[in-house]
Amino acid sequence: MDLSSKRIISKLETTDYESIVLITLINSYY
Repeated sequence: MDLSSKRIISKLETTDYESIVLITLINSYY
């Protein structure tokens, strides 16, 4: 449980940066 929760927390923390990168990649393609 602890490991999974930590993974989820880490994902939540990195979602902002990843979303920005994804948006920039999509914008570059389109």
